[in-house]
Amino acid sequence: MKNKFYELFYNTIINEYMEKDLWLENLSAIKTLVKEITPTKVFRYRKISDFALSDFDKDILSLSPAEFFNDPYDSLIRIKKENFNNIIANSIQPENLNNNINNFLNVINNLEINPQLKENLIIFLQKLQTIPIEEIQEVVNNNKDFIDNLYQASKEIAFRYLKTVPKIACFSEDIESILMWSHYADSHKGFALEYNLKDYIGECDICGKNCDKSHYEMFYPVRYSNERFDVTPLLTYIANYEIFPSQTNKPIIPIDDQFVVQKALLNKSTDWSYEKEWRLMSLGRTQELRKYLSLKPTAIYLGVEISDINKKILMTLAKEKNIKTYQMFIDTESPEFKMEYIEIE
Repeated sequence: MKNKFYELFYNTIINEYMEKDLWLENLSAIKTLVKEITPTKVFRYRKISDFALSDFDKDILSLSPAEFFNDPYDSLIRIKKENFNNIIANSIQPENLNNNINNFLNVINNLEINPQLKENLIIFLQKLQTIPIEEIQEVVNNNKDFIDNLYQASKEIAFRYLKTVPKIACFSEDIESILMWSHYADSHKGFALEYNLKDYIGECDICGKNCDKSHYEMFYPVRYSNERFDVTPLLTYIANYEIFPSQTNKPIIPIDDQFVVQKALLNKSTDWSYEKEWRLMSLGRTQELRKYLSLKPTAIYLGVEISDINKKILMTLAKEKNIKTYQMFIDTESPEFKMEYIEIE
């Protein structure tokens, strides 16, 4: 079923130019399928720290940017310079430029933004239509470094954006993974929290509009691949922001694929496939280092090597929350390298 989801998700394009009915149909298909394959139990491995204990105590789920992760290849995307150059060149061709501007005008007219800002954007685009296309092309053609500089600037922003802006919480389907306990729970001295995210919907709780404080959380499985994900379409969006930074605090050009960021964040090297990872992602543009959600775990699992004092603290907190506590253990008589657990009072 996961492969079916990956095929649908990575082959479906959703953007603001689409007919509304098709947009809703594609989005609904993705949401329906991901809900079907979402496990009822996922696990978040934690080492003992004041930060982790405080989150558990307050029923807080913290989301962090990819720059804090232990894999430098996490969210490391690929960009095809030739494709980027072709997109920029095609956008200023006579047969495309006016059509592009008209598309942008239609999008802006439908945006729920500040009326004065909307008016300014419309005036700007209408003025752009009056500039002879030959003059726009001449500026580009006479400056051979223009597209190269634009490419470099856009690439740096795209890489930095994916590493710092989206906030992510990572989960695993497997509570019996020796490697997961070793890597993410302080060599089995930590703990793991169980969550049921089957029906979790992280709709924005502010106003529903696309503002600096808006957010939307999605819970999707990670795709393991031998190739980095191509986010060239994201660069055209960023390139426009670089060209017209004074016109608006948001790029005029809508992104070609509204899921390109999520697709990039879900694509990881096959070396990590043992993690069986799912990601809860928030793309709100908050400037804060982390994002915090109120979400109560359904159970807690204690590592094989956890200390007595930490075990006592966690069991006390679990009792206050009325959630089950499980102790991981090693069956010394088992012929397998397998972890097991038992419920404890």
